[in-house]
Amino acid sequence: MRENGDVHPAMLTKTALRSGHRRYYDVYRSLSASRTWSQVGPNPIQVSEVHSYMEMAGIEDPSTRLKYLRLIQGMDVIELKSIREKTKKT
Repeated sequence: MRENGDVHPAMLTKTALRSGHRRYYDVYRSLSASRTWSQVGPNPIQVSEVHSYMEMAGIEDPSTRLKYLRLIQGMDVIELKSIREKTKKT
């Protein structure tokens, strides 16, 4: 659910998150809230931001870091696509 109460379009056809996957989504939401914006809209979450988060969280295992990065980038692609489609409709 978004802040305005709308359900994200990607969530309409997806099953609920497994409890073990919730942590990845929570990190994504934290990073997404601090993303930069340009004149044309939101910028992708930078790899450096994911790296900084991993440092602060004390996540040191390289394979775990790569898994977070891969999942966060995947969620970001979906979110940015949704924002672009919504912007086209207005």
